[in-house]
Amino acid sequence: MTVADIIKQKSEALPPDRQREVLDFVEFIGQKTAPASATPERPSIDAVKEALAAGAGIWQDRTDLPADSAQAAQLLRDRATERSGR
Repeated sequence: MTVADIIKQKSEALPPDRQREVLDFVEFIGQKTAPASATPERPSIDAVKEALAAGAGIWQDRTDLPADSAQAAQLLRDRATERSGR
């Protein structure tokens, strides 16, 4: 008797809701052991950098902001706080 036969025999003795749990578990295990090609491909770091640079282009004409993004963010937060009167 094969392992598949034993699993089939034992699962048939279970109530329907427990059979569903067995099926869910088998599907879960199948997903974990799926070949790497079945997983979605992650973009390369260069592709991410290019996408970010394209979106950041809207800020390139701003001469009033420092080149360092952390400093620029702090400056914008400070200006917003001044405007709100806090």
